[in-house]
Amino acid sequence: MRAEPRFLPSLSLLLSGFLAWATHFGLIYGYAGFMCARPHWAGLQIGGWGVVPLGVAVLTALTLLALAGVMAGGGMLRGRAEGSADLFEERFYRYVTQGGALLGGVAILWQGALSIALVPSCG
Repeated sequence: MRAEPRFLPSLSLLLSGFLAWATHFGLIYGYAGFMCARPHWAGLQIGGWGVVPLGVAVLTALTLLALAGVMAGGGMLRGRAEGSADLFEERFYRYVTQGGALLGGVAILWQGALSIALVPSCG
């Protein structure tokens, strides 16, 4: 007999792409707001890059790595093995989770790249 998956871990994995996107949004704009409230900090440069765009790039990379780690930890990056008794082998659940993670990853890249390239930091 197969046990039903627990609700909150299953839902969290299903929505992981969107949760990562929302977290990234809050982190980069919170970071930019914090740095811009201190103009002498925001004016610093590291290797020719401003601290605000560099921080946004680092937060973007870390969020994408965290999303990939969650997907790998949830078994969503493995190929589907026929006849396996894993908990999350339903095709619908797998496809929706992977699609949400892909959409979240694209949104994270879009949000991070546009906030670095188009928005003047602390202007």
